[in-house]
Amino acid sequence: MCSRFVTCVCSMLCPPPPTSSSSLLPRELWLSIMSRLSSADLLTLATTCKLFNCLANDVLRNVKLPIHRRKAYKLGLVSLVSQARLVRVGLDLSEKCGVMDRCPGLYSRDCLRRFLNTNQERILFETNEEMSEFFFPLSNMRLKANLGEKSFTYLDSLFSHLASNPYTLKALDCEGGNLSRCDPELVARAVSSVLIANLERVWLSTSHLDKLFTTIGQGSTFLQFLSLAEEDLSMVDRHTLARGLVKLREVDLSDTKLCKEQLHTILETIASTSNLSLTSLRMSSLSSLANVSPSLLSRSMSRLVRADLQWTNLSSTQLVHLATSTIHSPSSLSSLSLSGLKLSTLPSSLLSNLLTKLAIVDLTSTDLTSKQNVDMLTTIATGNTSIQSLALDCSCVEGVADEVIVGVCNMVCRLVFCGGGWDSGGG
Repeated sequence: MCSRFVTCVCSMLCPPPPTSSSSLLPRELWLSIMSRLSSADLLTLATTCKLFNCLANDVLRNVKLPIHRRKAYKLGLVSLVSQARLVRVGLDLSEKCGVMDRCPGLYSRDCLRRFLNTNQERILFETNEEMSEFFFPLSNMRLKANLGEKSFTYLDSLFSHLASNPYTLKALDCEGGNLSRCDPELVARAVSSVLIANLERVWLSTSHLDKLFTTIGQGSTFLQFLSLAEEDLSMVDRHTLARGLVKLREVDLSDTKLCKEQLHTILETIASTSNLSLTSLRMSSLSSLANVSPSLLSRSMSRLVRADLQWTNLSSTQLVHLATSTIHSPSSLSSLSLSGLKLSTLPSSLLSNLLTKLAIVDLTSTDLTSKQNVDMLTTIATGNTSIQSLALDCSCVEGVADEVIVGVCNMVCRLVFCGGGWDSGGG
């Protein structure tokens, strides 16, 4: 990402203090002078006064300053977060999970990108890769492997600092790390003091999770985006969990082993909360969702803007009720992922009418019939839907007229085909 991206956005997030009255030179001239100094001289200059600190930081933001692991181990994480010369929007402590097709930090970067695109008008960030400039590059330091038990002391000191200095960071990415022996109180307070928290696969105990959702449920939290994917939430009190979730804006509960009773309480709370903050809920791979009543599922999903129900084994009755409710009842839902669900039993007309109410749809691996594919794509090609983004299997276009496919491409802003080729044989 070019340097002007960093300068523009960082100036938006951290506006400079007013120019000192003792300065006789304009800001532009100081910046020109400082651009000719070495990084070491800039760091020294930044400690002399507020004006030079602000101006030197503007120059330093465009300079690659490597973070040495040995110094990080020696000085601790707080020393990095608290240094003005390393101003960043987020802290990346994620660990690679060894899966080639999985990108650590994807959730936190996606949320930060959407947050910045919504809250500033200077730059539009189109990819998550552009977000790397706004994170402390501490990913894969492997604290537990290199520091042993001492790593929890480092993390507790960091969480204590964040809890005592709320809003220091906007994003905290710990995906794949080990927080199992960190203090639950400090973790809860620290996570509540950032805007975006990625806690996927971080070994949180029930005590950690109970404390976190209790803190969130009390309402005094800056947190809006939270991912707990692949954490075990099965033992968390269902009422504490539900009260906390509805206070957030976006939550990822994918593969969190929630039971039927927990899901029932969560969905009932979503459906009945008058001033609902929650707009997006991911519940991928939650098999217990198949045991929830169709009416409750439909009522709760209609309160959301985005819902991810992929690979949840929903029954035909649940799917028909959800589609019918979305079509004929007031609904806020505009983005829906049904990937991995068997939709072949749904009437073609019902599926086509559902697309008239949605803007973003994922229908990959849904076992659609030829008739469903033809009717659905024809409806889209004729402009009778609001679809902006659509994901389908490659096999869905088999037997579909060329003019229909062209019409779909003309009507949809983003079209994704998944699979090995244009026919079931991979040709």
